[in-house]
Amino acid sequence: MKEKMGGISSLYRNQTLKNINLIQVTVTSTESLHCKFPQGGFLFPIKGRAQLTIDEETTTYLTSSYVQHIKSGSYLHLFSLDQIDFEFILLSYTFGNSTLSPDECIPNSFHLKLTEAKKTHMMLKRLMGKITSSHHYHTLTLELEMRKLLNTALKQGDTSEHQLLDVVCSYIKKHLSTPITLDELAAYFDKKPAQLSHLFYKNLGIRPIEYLIRQRLEKATELLKQGYSVQLAASKVGYDDALYFSRLYKKYYHIRPSEVKDYHRVVC
Repeated sequence: MKEKMGGISSLYRNQTLKNINLIQVTVTSTESLHCKFPQGGFLFPIKGRAQLTIDEETTTYLTSSYVQHIKSGSYLHLFSLDQIDFEFILLSYTFGNSTLSPDECIPNSFHLKLTEAKKTHMMLKRLMGKITSSHHYHTLTLELEMRKLLNTALKQGDTSEHQLLDVVCSYIKKHLSTPITLDELAAYFDKKPAQLSHLFYKNLGIRPIEYLIRQRLEKATELLKQGYSVQLAASKVGYDDALYFSRLYKKYYHIRPSEVKDYHRVVC
């Protein structure tokens, strides 16, 4: 178990996650699923029970209390064990850099019990809702949400760490318009800057100020879609200099903030 958790930790620290996607799949009681799995991913059962065979070698049983990781390129054979449909959510991804190969990062497959199954399923459905309702859901935000989801599902680190991280993230989201430095944030939570920075990087793969920037830009995107001017949207999320905000937005999203409303209208 420790080796598996260590593998996931390596994934977070050394790999960028790309091509993230969530789909909900239903396998009826009268059919079976045969397919090659093109990307690595996590299979989260949400209803019923099923038997899964990977590469005609490893057989496991799936229920909503567990999560199954599947290596990219694996062949799957899955069928329901009951007279009801089996439903699952598949969270797939690819690695965005080559610091480590997939084989070095995580084992071929693993099957783990969820310590917070109900919370994990709620996070999955909420993330699916965000993806399907937004044509401008940024890749960096999606990667961050996936890391938070996996932290909950796999319970990396101790409970106190996760509680502190949740509280700090909540504080940041409530104070997007307020000037915040790492020193001030750490002092507010009675931590050293290095400690807080390590906490974020260990669990989310980014530093606190990077998290703040991403949350500000995500909120700004919502405001711009609603018709806010660039100047007003920038000020609402803590940037008094609209030119600096525009450059920062272009760096992350590859379009100008002034183009967001038109972009959203076109893709819709």
